Amino acid sequence: MVSVRMDFQSNEATLSLLSLDDDNRDRRDFIFAGQAFSNLILTKDRIVLHGSCIAYRGKAIIFSAPSGTGKSTHTGLWAENLKDV
Repeated sequence: MVSVRMDFQSNEATLSLLSLDDDNRDRRDFIFAGQAFSNLILTKDRIVLHGSCIAYRGKAIIFSAPSGTGKSTHTGLWAENLKDV
């Protein structure tokens, strides 16, 4: 059971994690804390982007895709194969 309380007036979030098995506790903490943060930051006209980025030719390039797709591998290949990345 997970309970998330968000107070948009004070920009605070409280997470209550109940009855979690030890095998998945860290992953669930991470997921629900991230969700609370994502919701709260919307009140500041911002968003959260899951991605990996590089700096190339004075510009930032962000690769955004679902977890496990290869974003970090892709940015690593840029760094290995191109100068000034």
